[in-house]
Amino acid sequence: MALNRKTLILAAVETVPGVDEVPTATDAIVIADPNITPLAGSTVSRNNTRPFLGNNQHIHVGSHVMMDFKVEVAGSGGAVDDEPMWGRLLRGCGMPGAPNAGVSYDFTPDSDSTDTLTLYFFKDGQFHPMIGARGTFSIEIGKNQIPYFNFTFTGLWVDPSSAANPVPVYSQPTPLPVSNVNTPTVSLHAHDAVLENLTINYGNQVVHSDRPNEEIVRITDRATDGNISLVAPALSVKNFFTTAKANALGAMSIVHGITATNIVSFSSSRAQILSPTYGDANGEATLQAGMSFIPTDAGDDELLISSS
Repeated sequence: MALNRKTLILAAVETVPGVDEVPTATDAIVIADPNITPLAGSTVSRNNTRPFLGNNQHIHVGSHVMMDFKVEVAGSGGAVDDEPMWGRLLRGCGMPGAPNAGVSYDFTPDSDSTDTLTLYFFKDGQFHPMIGARGTFSIEIGKNQIPYFNFTFTGLWVDPSSAANPVPVYSQPTPLPVSNVNTPTVSLHAHDAVLENLTINYGNQVVHSDRPNEEIVRITDRATDGNISLVAPALSVKNFFTTAKANALGAMSIVHGITATNIVSFSSSRAQILSPTYGDANGEATLQAGMSFIPTDAGDDELLISSS
């Protein structure tokens, strides 16, 4: 009997896209809420006519693997310009990073990224690998909660088998809950917002394609958006309704963490507020709005994620 709690994921960036990178125990990622669809795809019926009634045989087509899981938002735990463990996952989502020497490790979108991942999913001795994986992610930041990345990956089929769970070697630091002390910066359109919660959806469109001479997982589009809830400021202080009506683009900055090597920030220079309305949080008026993150004419710059 396999136990769901005994689940482990290893992740490595592939040297050659679609070729197993063979992750090891040091490639283990601290995860929560893992799920796998071991045999994604569809079926087609043979649809033959016969001199009797009854089903035709079904044939599996486009077989691939999908998995999703959460990863805590925390820094690298090493040097301030080291890549955090979740960085390799962002690379598989078309958001590669690079060190800003002595300052941070920065991730920005790349519409031409070729990075793919090998992901190993172990469920108590049941081994489901996937190769050539690409995906998308969202970010959830809520008061008094651990902030998370939510990843969803699609990869090429590899036969599953029974194999003992490896002994993981984890290197991610302990996360901090979202609070006044731990999240020192929340700024939206030059307003220091009292945040209830924020979700950012990177919005990749991920497509598995299987046809003669090619089987691949591609990212074919991206539309980054989100939702925010904050304590409603007096209109004399910040009028988000007129800001939205004017279709204005402005800066957003979230900094989470207070100690070097365990600080993660999310920022955009062109965040748009959409359809703001009032809400309620324990009797206190809140402002709830959709958000859209717009690249400049140069492109690939609508969102910056930094670890420092």
